[in-house]
Amino acid sequence: MEEKIENKSMNTTIDNLDLNEIRKDFQSQNATKNLVYEHLENYLNSRILKITTIIKNQYPELMEFLNEMPVTIPSEMSPEITLNNLKTYGESLNSILIKYELEHS
Repeated sequence: MEEKIENKSMNTTIDNLDLNEIRKDFQSQNATKNLVYEHLENYLNSRILKITTIIKNQYPELMEFLNEMPVTIPSEMSPEITLNNLKTYGESLNSILIKYELEHS
């Protein structure tokens, strides 16, 4: 009977170690995901800033359209700014800039 109790105790210890390793792996993966998210967010923000600066300095007549872009208005159902929102906004800015340059060159 004592032997079974010892084995049960050992199994519990092994299970706890495995669980701790799983937790560490999970935390490591979350840290990596957060780091990747931050890099993507920084990249998208820098692209938006670069395109906006080009528009402001070279084509100030387009500035009035930037405030009217529906992409910049968060919805009530999803008020947070996501990577997808930033990507879409950057693509919209780039599209406006390219279209304007093609039409006026």
